[in-house]
Amino acid sequence: MVTYNEFLGIFPFNFMIFEEVLFRLFNRMDKFSLLNRIVTKRFLLHALFWLVNLIVINTIVYFVPEVDFWNYFNRLLIVITLVIGCSYIHLLVLIPKFFVAKKYGKYVLGFLINISFFSFLKIFIKLSILKDPIDNNYLEEISTAVTLMLFYCLFTFSMKTIKEWVTVQDITIRLRETEKQKLEAELTALKAQINPHFMFNTLNNIYSLSLDKSDKTPALILKLADLMSYTLYECSEDRVNISKEIDFIKNYIELEKIRLKNGIKIHFDIAGNYENCRVAPLLFIPFIENAFKHGVNQRPQHPYIDIVFDFSKKRTVCFSIENSKPTTPEIRSNNKGIGIENVRKRLNLLYENRFNLELIESPEKYKVVLEIAVS
Repeated sequence: MVTYNEFLGIFPFNFMIFEEVLFRLFNRMDKFSLLNRIVTKRFLLHALFWLVNLIVINTIVYFVPEVDFWNYFNRLLIVITLVIGCSYIHLLVLIPKFFVAKKYGKYVLGFLINISFFSFLKIFIKLSILKDPIDNNYLEEISTAVTLMLFYCLFTFSMKTIKEWVTVQDITIRLRETEKQKLEAELTALKAQINPHFMFNTLNNIYSLSLDKSDKTPALILKLADLMSYTLYECSEDRVNISKEIDFIKNYIELEKIRLKNGIKIHFDIAGNYENCRVAPLLFIPFIENAFKHGVNQRPQHPYIDIVFDFSKKRTVCFSIENSKPTTPEIRSNNKGIGIENVRKRLNLLYENRFNLELIESPEKYKVVLEIAVS
């Protein structure tokens, strides 16, 4: 026999088990409740559809003087019941089991059997149960029954197809929204990729110039401010004017020149008219960062970087960058591949099949060529 103290000892444990059982039970009830709501809503919509059919047909017949309304109403209920049976066998059995599974031969066979069965069942009920005369025109009666079953089967199939299409469109829109959010996150990450070490060295160099009372100091501080302002504020837009992107690149290059001192040949050229041309922000800077990091920073014998923007082609931005390659083998870094891969993903999301990206490597140089069709 359990004493009072022993009961107090096991009570918390028993209560925890009881609480867990209740939690799982109510959790399942919530799931079933949600499922029931979905099924109930679907059932009510379908019931409303057939009820509207019944009301519309009976309303039309009601105003025809030579037709016995209640006699017709009873017969219509039987016909509607047969049509519902034929339609839902097609909708719930034949379509998911054969059509969706691409077993088209079995689907067509099942469809013909379904239509034929309910058509002849309608004629059988009319002759044997309702005792209605056919006036020996069996072919017309069969044709009417088949047409009726065929119409409702195809109508419900069309409704299901439209519903599936709307669902697919809704999913597509949600996926695009998700991709857009992902793209915005990648862009935010790209903004944060301005190396703190680079910024620290740049500020140190500017500080050294200020101690020497160099005339370059104010201009360089402004370039640094422009660089930060562009990444923090103006890149929030989906598209920016290419002139702003070019100014950003120029400022970045000027700051890199300070950090690297002399001995580097940097050529920057722009061809063609780029007025009113708009592109996604920060698309080109990863390639330029790579050129400095993996070309110039590795100290090749004659370091150089050639950057060209060509706008000669109508509604096309042609960007190319070429840089020297170090004479000693470079230690491979995953960051380089990840940076380029991120740009490729952004291009795929933003421009789909409206861009071409080429990465060329030889023993002496790296080269990137990017063409983007802009609107």
